[in-house]
Amino acid sequence: QRDGDMCFMFRVCDKRRAHIVGTKISAYLMETRITSQGEMVQNFQTPLELEPFGLLLWPLCLVHKIGPKSPLYDV
Repeated sequence: QRDGDMCFMFRVCDKRRAHIVGTKISAYLMETRITSQGEMVQNFQTPLELEPFGLLLWPLCLVHKIGPKSPLYDV
């Protein structure tokens, strides 16, 4: 929990000596889904909304707040 909200937190880093400038970070939940027709879709990707972060100082801890609109809400 962070500030009373459930959160999924993870850390990313750049292992290179020369850091990348202008980095954009995205996170996706990958899961197997069954359509209403019964078709199984593997590796279905749902974007996770990340909280804004400041400077890209490595390592960086990213936070996805788990609320009613989050794909992780029912987990």
